[in-house]
Amino acid sequence: MTTNRVNITLTTEQSAGLSAAMDALETAMPPLVSLSGTESRKLFKMGDRSEAFVQKTLDALRLYPELVPSSISLEDLDRDQALRETLRPIRARLRQLTELVDGTYKLAGADLMEACSAVYRTLRIHGEGEGLENLLTDIGQRFKRTSTPPTEPTEPPQG
Repeated sequence: MTTNRVNITLTTEQSAGLSAAMDALETAMPPLVSLSGTESRKLFKMGDRSEAFVQKTLDALRLYPELVPSSISLEDLDRDQALRETLRPIRARLRQLTELVDGTYKLAGADLMEACSAVYRTLRIHGEGEGLENLLTDIGQRFKRTSTPPTEPTEPPQG
């Protein structure tokens, strides 16, 4: 017995509306930056625990600007801080929506896999002599196990 955990129909109109809303979001957002995994790993990251550090350091910069190199711009730092504050709730909402889309997508896939596996098992049992051999072999490739050939042991160098 299979379980249908998600029973949602997304109409063409709804899909088009979602696509238009995403287009509007992309248009409304300023130019954003994408980072590669390597670039992201190399960054000096600011997490929740760093918020107080940054705020207190900016306060100190405002109090003692003459002690800080001129290459550090308070205007640039204020702009970065304002950007983070503006993006924070947007990021939270986008993450929530992404989690909902991901969950629905995964459940739809799980429902498909569970039901199709049941159909495949049933066809294997009741399809004998019905001319389904090629079809069952073809769809059964999903469950075919591939074995890796044993590797030859390498001999230690003689010397």
